[in-house]
Amino acid sequence: MLRACRDAGSPRLVYTSSLSTIGRPPVGEDRLSDECDVYQAGTLPRSAYYECKSAMEAEVLRAAAAGSPAVVVNPTVVFGPGDARPTTGALLLALARGAGLISLPGWLNVVDVRDVAAAHLAAAEAGALGERYILGGHNLRIAEFMRSAALAAGARTPWFELPRPVLRVLVRTGERLPGLSVLGNHLGAFESWQPLDSRKAVKHLGLHARPWSETLRDSLDWYRRHGALGPATPVV
Repeated sequence: MLRACRDAGSPRLVYTSSLSTIGRPPVGEDRLSDECDVYQAGTLPRSAYYECKSAMEAEVLRAAAAGSPAVVVNPTVVFGPGDARPTTGALLLALARGAGLISLPGWLNVVDVRDVAAAHLAAAEAGALGERYILGGHNLRIAEFMRSAALAAGARTPWFELPRPVLRVLVRTGERLPGLSVLGNHLGAFESWQPLDSRKAVKHLGLHARPWSETLRDSLDWYRRHGALGPATPVV
């Protein structure tokens, strides 16, 4: 998504990229991944999503280096009310309907869509040209994310966490089956899922991540009001 804005008479372009373009810290650096870490093309050759997102962002940054007034923002995993055509929100709906029986290994960084929207506006007004900003909120283990979502919806929590070696086998098997390309594009990238550092956006864009419990509550309430979920019922 590209959005043009004017700040004191100077045109500014905000490009919405993805967390998939954030790489891992160099070996030996004990820190969370941040804007200095870049996904290296070819790292996940089976994932067209990662490769395309990387190439698109690289073109924007190349244009910025040549003088184009562009700013890049990298939202993490976004949830919140108003999700009329659920993408990541489909995960919440599935968990609320009791489908999260087994959790996956790894991490997610989750953020509220309202905080992401505010940070976009701030990037248009105050983002440094040619810079990237991770728009993140809370680092959660996937098991913690699934459990918290299920509890908020009154659904059953996962029974156990799938071991990494088993998930690797399932992914490689699924990649060879027709109609399961999503395994290669998203689930197949699970080794790259990681906690992220959003302090740059906090400092320079005023990013404020509201509590995850608030995002869960407001998201589920919105889905119920719009008929995507039935009334909350406690698990017995």
